Amino acid sequence: MWTNLQTLMAMLFSHGKEHKHELHEKPIDTSKLRKKLGEAEQKLINLKQISNVTSIELTTVKTELVNVKKELTAMTTQSSLWMKKSAALQDKLSASLGHVTVLEGVLEESNRTIEALNLAVELRDKEETEGLQNYIDELETEMDEAVELIQKYGLELRKA
Repeated sequence: MWTNLQTLMAMLFSHGKEHKHELHEKPIDTSKLRKKLGEAEQKLINLKQISNVTSIELTTVKTELVNVKKELTAMTTQSSLWMKKSAALQDKLSASLGHVTVLEGVLEESNRTIEALNLAVELRDKEETEGLQNYIDELETEMDEAVELIQKYGLELRKA
């Protein structure tokens, strides 16, 4: 181990030859590079055109989005208005139903009163009819009595 350390120290502190790093460059093919540069420039132009088209489409979409938002706001306002009107009509309908219930009660009471009056009229007519019948019966009885008296006096006058 000691020998290994001595060897390492000798290597570190020795001023021996340094290893030279040599660089071998390959010749650059400029025609290939120009071709790649042209392709890259063409791709860049295409990307710029696509970017412009996308930007225009994005602006169009933003405009449409703003219009849709305005329409949605208008529809929401209209919906709120209709909801308010609906609530008002519902309140009026509820009040009307209350009035209808009261009017139905009044109508039922009126119908009972009319029925009672009709029965009273029928009863009065019946009483009048019965009264007239009684009167007629009395008159017939009196006529029968008068006829009997006339016949009786007629027989007595004939006898006399």
